[in-house]
Amino acid sequence: MIALRNRLTANGGLLFSGNETTGALGIRARGLVFTAGASVVRQLTPKLDLGFEVSGAHARNLDLGKGRIQFMFGGNYSLRENLTFDFGIVAGRDVGSPRAGVQLGLSLDF
Repeated sequence: MIALRNRLTANGGLLFSGNETTGALGIRARGLVFTAGASVVRQLTPKLDLGFEVSGAHARNLDLGKGRIQFMFGGNYSLRENLTFDFGIVAGRDVGSPRAGVQLGLSLDF
């Protein structure tokens, strides 16, 4: 069996944003938001994967506050067959993105 060491993933979508049904407290802006993302992951060893991801969102109506672009570098290390330690460094710009951050976590498959 041939094991693939590289993986490319891409996705996109549309989000309908805004709601005027709650009266004066409702979100007055409505519109369509296009979202997209792509990632490349490489298996360095049987236990260690590293990757890079870019994701973003764009809306014609800037009042929605949904625009963003975000980058992440990270990976995971297998502690057991069904348990990984996950890590990442994230950076972005625009309204909906963090400027910089670190993400750490554990993933458990049942």
